[in-house]
Amino acid sequence: ANDTLKWICAFSTVGANATMFMRVLVVVAILNQALAVVLVWSIGTMGAVVLVASIILWFVAAKSADRSKASNEVALKNPFSLGPAVKFAGFFVLILVVARLAKIYLGDQGVYLASAASGLADVDAITLSLTEQSKEGSVALNVAAIGITIAVVANSIVKSTISIYSGGWSYGRIVTLVLLLATGAGLFVSLLV
Repeated sequence: ANDTLKWICAFSTVGANATMFMRVLVVVAILNQALAVVLVWSIGTMGAVVLVASIILWFVAAKSADRSKASNEVALKNPFSLGPAVKFAGFFVLILVVARLAKIYLGDQGVYLASAASGLADVDAITLSLTEQSKEGSVALNVAAIGITIAVVANSIVKSTISIYSGGWSYGRIVTLVLLLATGAGLFVSLLV
């Protein structure tokens, strides 16, 4: 049962990361098509690699579940809780302020630093901030694209670390390998374009 749970959790974690990559692209495409064209190569590649890995992990998890008929119940929380929405709003405002101040006082390097720091916790706030700033012209498209990519990579590193810490090496190495392959492929493709 433990082996089955490992594969199910790895599939779920990797699948959630696939949606993160695609969500970043969709949000950027809705708000700033020019930036989406720049990001589609790096973030799109990351998303494609993770999506393929998710499909493979789904088959492995299904095969493992067929061998083990044990039931594993998981306690669920209320998905409509207001607390996370309020926390995100506060975090978003903080990232908006930090990103603007970083750009003003530190230039492009400040944007990259703010992106890395933001990506440690969340990619949505910095994605929205840089998308808007690049649309209004206060941040260049390439700087916004690099910043968003840095945030996504930083977030992937954190998720890998959390998976190893909370799920142990057996589970964490699967998630880490997939995210490492995805971010490596995305960064490689971004260098080619």
